Amino acid sequence: MKRLLTLWLWLHLALCVMATPGLELTAKLEQSADPLPFGKPATLVLNLSWDEKWAFQPPTAESLELPGFTIIDRFTTTPNASGGKRSLTYHLIFTRFEPGPAVVPAVSFETPDGTFKSQPKKIVYKGAEAKPGDDPDQLRGPKDVVPLSTADFWWWLAKVLGLSLLALVVLTILVRKLGLLDRWLSPRSRALRRLAKLTKAMKAGQMEGSEALLETVEVLRVYLHAAHGFVTREATSREISEQLILSNRCPDLKPTARKILEHGDQAKFARREPNLEESQDMVEQLRAAITADKRGTK
Repeated sequence: MKRLLTLWLWLHLALCVMATPGLELTAKLEQSADPLPFGKPATLVLNLSWDEKWAFQPPTAESLELPGFTIIDRFTTTPNASGGKRSLTYHLIFTRFEPGPAVVPAVSFETPDGTFKSQPKKIVYKGAEAKPGDDPDQLRGPKDVVPLSTADFWWWLAKVLGLSLLALVVLTILVRKLGLLDRWLSPRSRALRRLAKLTKAMKAGQMEGSEALLETVEVLRVYLHAAHGFVTREATSREISEQLILSNRCPDLKPTARKILEHGDQAKFARREPNLEESQDMVEQLRAAITADKRGTK
């Protein structure tokens, strides 16, 4: 009887070998911690090898399943073949959202001679851990719900728009008061702007006649230098008049320029006090002469 049992056992083993000639399957579980926090991924690595002479078509990674687990990704790699064998490695990346022990089920491979299964693997998932200040055996409660309101959004938008508008107004005032953009204006535009401010100040009674006339001379000096290249910064009124006589750069401006320089010297040295009407007349004559001067636009 014992001999018959031994013979039957050897015969069964031979049939198993014949059923799966040269087929080998190993399973390995890769995880970053043990126990693993639930929701974290782990990887089941299945290494399948078989005799290259055996008519076996391995399944695709997409066809493999792990019941009870959520598969995140799955793919295959092909190790180097050796010893007349072919091999294929499956990588199944999975997770589970329940704490406690679990069993990664066996993965089945259908062969021409039957079904071949991998070895099941055990894995343990842990739940949330207590933090400092938590009560024993109690989970932290959910945070209070903060209601959303469109009124807050419109109030925030109104404040942003209001502050932006205020900043724009302040910036505009500073630019105009400080003349920050004057450097990009033409000599004619700069001179006409200064004359307009001078006229406004005279009408408001903020300037006397002699002061307005000397300011008109200063506008003329700056314009002659910027528009025509005359040396006016350190030159006297007489020297500027001589440059005008010897130059033919601004023939239409010469009579008015010499008249204003002469009246300015009288107000400055002869202490002749012009009235506002005379100063206003000088301003208007200079305004007309500069407006007609084509050179000032460059």
